[in-house]
Amino acid sequence: MEITTRCGDHAVAGLNEALLAKAAAAMLLRTDKVRADTTVVEAAVGYPTDSGLLAKAIGAMARTVARIKATGGARRTRARDRRRSAGRRARSIAAKLRLRGEQQRDQAQAAVRRITGELAGIAESSMREAAAVLRNAKRALRGVSG
Repeated sequence: MEITTRCGDHAVAGLNEALLAKAAAAMLLRTDKVRADTTVVEAAVGYPTDSGLLAKAIGAMARTVARIKATGGARRTRARDRRRSAGRRARSIAAKLRLRGEQQRDQAQAAVRRITGELAGIAESSMREAAAVLRNAKRALRGVSG
């Protein structure tokens, strides 16, 4: 639907004809019978943000560290689970972006940059701890196998 509204029906029809011609030339389908499902459901697309990606990365590192520790590797290496603090900061960005007005918008942008910096710091701390857990787990694995 979005391509049709942006480019028009003529462009979409041309694209469909070119696709069918190419598929017929490559003998991928029989052109005597073509059945197409044209059901289209309009949906809102969620685009990833820096803060959301950072929060997901922090969660992935925490889950991996927990899995390594559960299998017995690097049991004594300290690693905090920072998922809650990352999620809290990611949600606070959405609250700051709801501010209206020119002056408030500038303050909101500054707050978003500050919170994104805090999230980056949390991600760096998680990464350092995850690297230490991985290093010690490899060391423990070498001790067991050799």
